[in-house]
Amino acid sequence: MKKKKFIFLIILAPIFLVGIATYQYIKNDTSFDEFNPPEINKSLSPSRDKIRLGIIGDSWVADNNLKNAIKVNLIESGVTPQISNYGHPGAKSRQILRNLFLSENKKYSSKSILTGNNIDYLVIVAGVNDTAGHIGKEFYAHHISLLIKYSLANGIKPL
Repeated sequence: MKKKKFIFLIILAPIFLVGIATYQYIKNDTSFDEFNPPEINKSLSPSRDKIRLGIIGDSWVADNNLKNAIKVNLIESGVTPQISNYGHPGAKSRQILRNLFLSENKKYSSKSILTGNNIDYLVIVAGVNDTAGHIGKEFYAHHISLLIKYSLANGIKPL
């Protein structure tokens, strides 16, 4: 009888540990970030002759096609744009948010949007990877709203 209990525990323990590890992985991968407002707000007064535009997002932004299309349209409208482009292929909305706080020497960092580029407007392109990952609309909406809040807190108008 003791041998059966011991064998049962040997089989059950790894299954239990794998279950806990899987739960922790899923919980970590789908957790919501929090809004921590910046201490210093920039006050921007957009120049009328030049618009400073930032574009952040996933692979749709990474290839610069969107940047080039926006630039051509703005120039045709008589506006000179200065565009900063930050794309991260495969990124979900939470990672795009986290990229705003990555050290500037890290790949996919878009920190300079908040710290040095004096962006007037920020185009946010995200959601395809959230949908593909079946994360849920709450996850997407939460992190997009944080991107909007951080933009506004830094004097940037999100689009």
